[in-house]
Amino acid sequence: EAEEVLQIGIERFAQDGDRVAADADLVDLVWRASLAGGRGDLSLRLGDAGLFPAFVESLGLNGALAARLTRMAARPSRLAAELDRAGGPESDDPSEGVIARRLGALPPEEAAALLEEIWMLSGITPVGGRSAGEIAARLVRRSETARAPSLSPDQADAIRAFLTVRAAPRAALEQLGRLAPKAAGLQARLADWARRLDRIEAASAGSAAATFDAPPRGDFAYYDGLVVEVLSDALGPDRPLAAGGRYDGLQARLSGGAGGGSALGGMVRPGRAIAETGR
Repeated sequence: EAEEVLQIGIERFAQDGDRVAADADLVDLVWRASLAGGRGDLSLRLGDAGLFPAFVESLGLNGALAARLTRMAARPSRLAAELDRAGGPESDDPSEGVIARRLGALPPEEAAALLEEIWMLSGITPVGGRSAGEIAARLVRRSETARAPSLSPDQADAIRAFLTVRAAPRAALEQLGRLAPKAAGLQARLADWARRLDRIEAASAGSAAATFDAPPRGDFAYYDGLVVEVLSDALGPDRPLAAGGRYDGLQARLSGGAGGGSALGGMVRPGRAIAETGR
């Protein structure tokens, strides 16, 4: 039980600095901390939560469709369903409701007034501090996103190809680069990863057997950059000894939308790292 509960963590917040270097330093730190437990069956699993949105952007999709795919990134079953309906009709996403469609056909002031009338007739008291106008606008955005056109078969195949990339880090970067050679945003992130790997390989973590997974991870939903885990062969892929990554966007949301900040962190579970546990 203590193995699952006890964690030792670190977080780093800054307004400037080299994010690539900071990421590489975090990888090396969690790797060295994991090695301290004495296990000899450790490996690194690396990823980047920002690669999938960058790849989706390279496909030149309708804005609502791109937003829906990015939102589904952390929900593999829904993403798979979206790919399976490629070339088909508009989505029948249940988040698209009759009220949202009606609100979307009205000017913003009338939409807010209609929503307030619905609340009054239904005896609903809204909570959370949002105005009727804000809630109406949110419902309309969800409806527009849900009614976005589907992917073409070629676009679905491109995304499937992205989701299959799982290899040694340098090989994975090469595969991803070939999928969208003219996508500036994606290529820039991959160039950052080449620099990140240079620094990782020059440190203690450079001795680790490492894999780079391109598919988004639902258990790292608030991350928007580096994702790192230290795995043990004995414990299996679902029980990492250590994990962490970058979450700049979360810091911005918690600080009221102020941008520019850098945030990353990681943790180690000593109970899993110590070889004498025999587990």
